[in-house]
Amino acid sequence: MANKITRRNFIQKSATIGASSIIGMPLLQGTVFASNTQRKAVDISVVQGENYFNNTVNAVEQLGGMKKFVSRGSQVGLLINCPHSNPGCHVKPEIVLAVVKMCYDAGAKEIACIKSPSQRYWSRSPMSEKFAEEIKSLKLSQGDFVKYEIKQGLKLKEANIARELLECDIFINIPINKNHEGTRFTGNLKNMMGACPYSTNSFFHNGSNAAGPYEDVEFLS
Repeated sequence: MANKITRRNFIQKSATIGASSIIGMPLLQGTVFASNTQRKAVDISVVQGENYFNNTVNAVEQLGGMKKFVSRGSQVGLLINCPHSNPGCHVKPEIVLAVVKMCYDAGAKEIACIKSPSQRYWSRSPMSEKFAEEIKSLKLSQGDFVKYEIKQGLKLKEANIARELLECDIFINIPINKNHEGTRFTGNLKNMMGACPYSTNSFFHNGSNAAGPYEDVEFLS
């Protein structure tokens, strides 16, 4: 079968991806990742270039378009990695604006920010003026958290979770892959800490220690 994935092909693809993380994205040009090549159902899309807005739209289109994920009249919750101000530590605003536009175009009734971006975050992009109405329409987090008991937790017995995450119909996680002093690598899973207050996250950073280097620290842009 022409589309059969062999052990050799798998190793070659893995090597390409690993090398691209060191040398750069050009190695991935023309590479298509699909979970089932018979049905052409793409699970992962890779887009390169410096136009982050268009790249985001193209990436979602390769996956089938935003309407595949967001239904008309739904409430969307966005979790954006946005509090840090240093370059490379936050998601480009153009990426978020592209997601917001696609969600509204797909018929979303409301878009809520599980962790609210500051106005200074949006001002990092010249596109913020063009999408000023969309930014204004976003429902910001009210800092309302629901306490959950973790019955089988060995150390962490309870956690507070943002109400916006629990009440949305569609959840979209928008992280940035980066290095971290504690975990070495952050992505989707680490970004989920943005749905919890610092009182809960301090445990994730410090473990069962009463205090630590991240205790009650907030990062404001």
